[in-house]
Amino acid sequence: MFDLKISQLAEFAAAAIAAPDNPRHAYVYAVTLDGAGRRPEAMRVLKTVLQTRGDRDALLALASFALQSGDSAVAESAIRTLASINPDDPALGSVAGRP
Repeated sequence: MFDLKISQLAEFAAAAIAAPDNPRHAYVYAVTLDGAGRRPEAMRVLKTVLQTRGDRDALLALASFALQSGDSAVAESAIRTLASINPDDPALGSVAGRP
């Protein structure tokens, strides 16, 4: 886990809120939350950003976090969405557990 202060998490949250059209900020905030042991919150952030954009990194992170949490339905949904956007994405095999 990352050794982060609350103020650092707040800065990442502020960046995500300040630029809602930039999914990268939400992705970085979610990964940071997960690293701080706050996976359920990280998954909520990713689900929120994915309601408006099909961002590749956010989809991969959500699938990964969901798989690690045992939530196969969320993971499969994220993988299907990514496959519909880019069926040839090389990350699909690894995140879906395929060689």
